[in-house]
Amino acid sequence: MNFFFLFQVMNNKLSHCIDLLDLLRDHLNTKHEVRLEWMIIILILVEVKLIMTMFLYLNCLLVT
Repeated sequence: MNFFFLFQVMNNKLSHCIDLLDLLRDHLNTKHEVRLEWMIIILILVEVKLIMTMFLYLNCLLVT
């Protein structure tokens, strides 16, 4: 057998594995980023809810 051919086949297989690992890493990073974005959105909503509650409570105190 020709060693050059074997090295070429091995190189192609390793290149394919590297491409698959890059794809998997990108997918995991995207999944993590989406989770962080949702956490930020939820925290903002909680903050808005707290501010509205505080505003309504203070407004109610001033009226009475």
